[in-house]
Parts: sequence; structure tokens; C-alpha cells
Amino acid sequence: RPDGGDGSGHVQILDIGAGTGLLSMMSARRARQEHSDVPVQVTAIEAYPPMARIAEKCIKANKLDDCITLIDRRSTVVSADSGDMPQRAELLVTEVYDSELIGEGGLYTIFHAFQNMLKPDAAVVPASARCYVQLISSEWLASCQNFSSLTSHWKKHTGGKLLSLPDNMTSCRGLPCGYDLHVERLWDTDDITLLSDPVLIQTFEMDSMKDLEQYCNSPKVATSVLECIEARRKSGAVASSKDRPSACHGIVFWWDLLMHRGSDIILSMSPSWCRPGPEKPQWREHWMPVVFLMPEPIVSCPGDRIAVDFAHDEYSIWFDMRKLNTSPGDAVEPAVTSIERPLCHCGAHATWTRERCSDVNDEGKLAAWTDVLTKVPSAISGGGVCLYLGSPSFLPLLCAALHPQMTVYAANVSASIANTRLMSGLIKANNLCERVHWLNKPAAELKTEDLHNRKVDMLLAEPYFCTSIVPWHDLAFMFLRTSLNALLSDQCQILPRGGKVMAAPVHFTDFWKMRATVGTVCGFNLAEFDSYTETTPVLDSDGKVFYQDAEHFGLFEFESYLLAPPQSVMSFDFGAIDGHADKGQVSFRTQSSKPCNAIVFWMDFTLADNVIISTGLQDATAPSDIVEPAWNRGHRQGVVFLHGAQRLDGGDDSRSFSEQFSVSAELQVSTGQFEVTVK
Repeated sequence: RPDGGDGSGHVQILDIGAGTGLLSMMSARRARQEHSDVPVQVTAIEAYPPMARIAEKCIKANKLDDCITLIDRRSTVVSADSGDMPQRAELLVTEVYDSELIGEGGLYTIFHAFQNMLKPDAAVVPASARCYVQLISSEWLASCQNFSSLTSHWKKHTGGKLLSLPDNMTSCRGLPCGYDLHVERLWDTDDITLLSDPVLIQTFEMDSMKDLEQYCNSPKVATSVLECIEARRKSGAVASSKDRPSACHGIVFWWDLLMHRGSDIILSMSPSWCRPGPEKPQWREHWMPVVFLMPEPIVSCPGDRIAVDFAHDEYSIWFDMRKLNTSPGDAVEPAVTSIERPLCHCGAHATWTRERCSDVNDEGKLAAWTDVLTKVPSAISGGGVCLYLGSPSFLPLLCAALHPQMTVYAANVSASIANTRLMSGLIKANNLCERVHWLNKPAAELKTEDLHNRKVDMLLAEPYFCTSIVPWHDLAFMFLRTSLNALLSDQCQILPRGGKVMAAPVHFTDFWKMRATVGTVCGFNLAEFDSYTETTPVLDSDGKVFYQDAEHFGLFEFESYLLAPPQSVMSFDFGAIDGHADKGQVSFRTQSSKPCNAIVFWMDFTLADNVIISTGLQDATAPSDIVEPAWNRGHRQGVVFLHGAQRLDGGDDSRSFSEQFSVSAELQVSTGQFEVTVK
């Protein structure tokens, strides 16, 4: 809409959160096509300096630097009236949204733009956001926040012994943000049950300054009532009735964007089960549905009505749920004007990731540790000393519960106050203050006096360190064990006995796109962006070797296929003081209809003969083009993506890929640095 009545005679467009500059370039091209008789000017704002430099190069490479001006500051300090722009803009295009919609501050960003950079009647793309919720039941998702399943598993596997949790842990509402993940993957494995149809709970009008002012300055609680239906999973309906109620653990939240008024163009984040037809939805990693869990489940049956309350501030959204004793058509009483924002006050959710919480609740892991600890020699269990190394864990409590005569010390590896508060609360809740001692001191600095001048008869670790990122970081236990050798008795039992760095070639159906080049998009050359993201490839199309640190991801979220049996790249005996292997190498040969586009790494820890805890594969899955492997959901695995276009293009099932890879690893014993190479 050129001119706009102010006589300027040119089209002014604003792009906030420009990124690569793609939306700016698309807008400039379209405006020039529509208004070839007047000048077009685009102001692109990108606050992140490295990305601003990339945008600058991309705009110049596409010969649009004559009409696009880049500002590398936050948009909230930019004003047309101060001369930062030639005039106020007729159009705002912006991508300042995250999975929770407003987590990047989009509401105030656009409100400020209306105040300082847009004409009163400016168009905004996208124009409106619609937010939806749906009731769900999921035991695994519930295990990512609460610990009720742990207490029942504990009683079952310890012969009736009770585990007490502090009151603030059982009532804690967890983190103040939702859990964004590919929930469709849980739907595919029947690990999520739908208890209602989706319901619209909130609409945000992004092109209305009046509405934006209310969202920013006086947000209101929105309430929607969801009626419970017959519970259903992907495999079919789940028998539910008054005699067989369901546990409603929380909601799935997502949003749709209406791109502009008078259009039916919608960008939807709805999960796959809400979409008609067999086609898979567009794969995304940046935006996805978000799960919000309640501290306690609501018992529900078909026909029950549950009110979901929605609140927000400038950056966050949160929810509450309550069961209603009303009939359809009745008003929701009492009306809710505010709801408490979830904040962790027990320390567990602030200390542990959601994956870690699910790992703590893992019944198989608890059973394995219980089996091994019950077989500890009586010379140790009958009055010996156990030293636990690692971040907060229930393992020291389990050891004390199984062996009442044993004294247990636990070393706070990172000397964190949060770790101390969490473990002290657990120890006190179980009346173990006289037998379990949490040492608020780095493990490497421990001395005999810290153990009341006694030698350690059993050295214990999961291993779990909250500072670990990639799997082999948990080898810190091996280095700590060596540094503490003077504190150990001659017959000290060390658990786990050893560990292996495991590897396997994998095909990801979509996940490879995380590190693929984008090339040309909508006719625009984004090679400058590719050069920034591909600075350290592992393997190019010519087979040249590069080195790259592995990245960490929870692979259960991504469709993948194992292309060859896993192998041990390096193994370690934790009982040995020195002499650890510092190099290892294995070869993989694959023959599949799917190309290998990544090598996956994880750790296997040996507790006893035939007792192994794996942070990677959960079962002995054979290589397959059809059946997916089961990855441990309580841990993140290491991934090295193989670069090169032919590696990433899945092709079709009629093709056959015969490939060979060499994977080597090197451990710098003096520094603990671990490097992997793929050739």
C-alpha cells in the first residue's frame, strides 16, 4: 500500500528478527513486482550480531542491498521517529515465535513496533495466533516430572522398604516452562493417550495495537472446558468407564498462525493425530507441540468435564486444571482471575532435566541396581563404608536401605548449593542423617578425615554427572576413581565395574536436516548461511576426513534405523588405576535401502556379569530398514552427522547403499579430552 496518504510515494516494509534476511528479500521482491512504479524500502532488524553479519552477506549476494537496510540492534530500541527508518512501515513481517508462541517476547515486540515503527493501519504477517489444548494421559511423560512411580518401584524391588519424598517434592509444580518435544513419537508407540478433543483456548490478534496493549499490560486468564471422551491411542480405543478411569496427567498445547486477514493460509503446529489423511506433517525441529504436566493427575472418565485455565505474561504461558461438577451449558464457577505460575520449590526439577527425572523413575534400572547391591559381600555390607560419586541420585539412599549396617558418604562433585539442598532434603525425609552423609566438597579434594578416618569398601556411581553433555563425559568417574585411590581399601568393590563407548551407523529419516545445507530457498542464494553452519564437517562428498565434536540429542524423538550392529569403540576397567586404553577403532559395513547419515554414540556400563545399563539402545535390535530401534529416553545420545548431499538424501526404497565406515576414538588421559573421527 504505497503512499499511505503521507505523500512519501514509496513502500516501507519492516522485518523484525530477520535471521538470514530471507523474509526481507521475499518482501522486497514481491513489493517490487506489485509496485514497480514506486521505490521499495525494507528495514531488517536482527539483534544477534553473528546472524546480522550473515544476513548482510546474503542480502548483498542476492543484489538487494540497494533496498534493504539492516539494523543490528534489538527492535525495542529502534524508532522511525528518531530517524532509524525513512518512515513508518505499511507492513510488518516477523518470525519472533517459539513453541510456546510468546517465549521470544513477540507480544511486546509487535506492540512496540506499532508504537514506534508502524503506521496505525499497518498489516502484520502473521496476523493472528490461535492456541489449542487437548487432555492427555502418559505414564512416561508423568515420570518426567513427578516421582510417584519411583516410590512404588522402590517398595516392589526392595522387599517392601519405603522411600519417603519431601513434601515439597510431591507437591512441586515443576519448571515454569512446558516440555516441547515431538509428541507424535509417543503417539506412534502408544505411550500417549488422548482423553478429549482439541479445544481453542486463546487467540492473539497480532495486527491490533489495542489487543496487543491488553496482552502486554493487563493479561487475563482464559478458561476452556474440555469434555472427556473415550480414551484412545494410535492402536485404538482404550476401555474406560467409571470402573476403569483414566489418569489425566496434563495437556498438549500448540498454535496455528493465520498469515493475513482474508486468507486461508495457516501455519499449523498441530500434532499428527489432528491432521486428516495419511500424509506425514511437515517435519520441524524449531517449532513443535508443548506438553504441560500437573503435579498430580486428575482421575477422569468419559463425560467428565475438566476446566483448563490459561495465563501468560510477556514471555511465558502456564496452565492449571480442575475437575468440574457441572453439566454442559453451565457457567464455570468460580471464575478464575489468576493462577499460580509453576516454579520449582523442591530443587529436583531445577537440578535435573526432564530426561533425568524419567531416568530416576526407570524401573528396569532400579531393579538392576537392587539386584547387584543385594549381592554385596557381607564383609562390606555388614558395617563397611560406601562412597558415592556423582550428582544428586537416589543410589546412596538405595544402598543405605538395603544395608542398614553400612555407612554411606556421597560426594557433591560440583560443590553446588542446589545439589546439597536436594540431597539433604531426601536424606532427612528418610531419617538417614546418621547413616548417609552428603559431603559438600568436590570429590577430587576428599581426604581420609572427611570419611572419619575410615577406608572406602565400596565405590559407587551410576555414573551421573549433571555437567555431562555427551555420553563419554560420564567417564569422569574413572578419573575421580584414580585420584581417590589412596582412600580405597585393598578389597574395595567398584560399581560399575567398567564402561564401553558404543557406536553404530544410523539413518535418520528427517533429523539429518538439522545439519544439511539449505542452498537456494525461494530463489534466494543462502550459501553464506551454509558456510557458517558447516564450518567443521566430518565427512564430505569426496571422503575427506574431518574432526568434529559429537552433539547430544534424545534420539527417541526422531525416526531412525540401525544400519549395522553396534560395536564397542573403547572399553574401560574402572578397577584399574592406570593402563586404560587411549585409542580404539572399529569398522562398519552397511547394506541397506537407506544411506547412513550419522554415527551415534553412547555408553554401556557393566554392573556385574550379564548386568549392563545402556544409555543408548534399550534392546538387542537387529539392523533393519523397517523396524526402529528403541533408544533410552532417560539419556541423550551423541551424534556425529555425516556431511555431503548424497549422504543426506534418503532417496527411495528401490535404491541400495553399500557403505563402509571407520570410527576411531582417542582419549587424552592427561586431560580427559575425548575425540572421535569418522572416515
